[in-house]
Amino acid sequence: MRKIIIAVTEGSNQGETYYVNENEAILVGRDSLANIKLELDTRVSRKHAIIALKEESYILDLSSTNGTFLNNSRITGRAAIKDGDYVTVGKTKLKINIKTFEEKK
Repeated sequence: MRKIIIAVTEGSNQGETYYVNENEAILVGRDSLANIKLELDTRVSRKHAIIALKEESYILDLSSTNGTFLNNSRITGRAAIKDGDYVTVGKTKLKINIKTFEEKK
């Protein structure tokens, strides 16, 4: 089983940790329905980006106003993410950790 562990390293939510399980996708934004709710970061769109762990791990920018950055490069649309990458949305920086866990029998 694989999992993405997202650590907020900068911004108003610094210190928080979020998880994306295999075959899941989560919403990043200021919207009340966002899984990673960044309501104090005014540079983040209501529905800013999606982080998913499907066949591959990726981030999808949802045509956000101020953009989504992967390792300091602006992305448009979908981009693959890997262990150790940094994603920046607004003033918030997220560290991506992708881990594989052995399933207990």
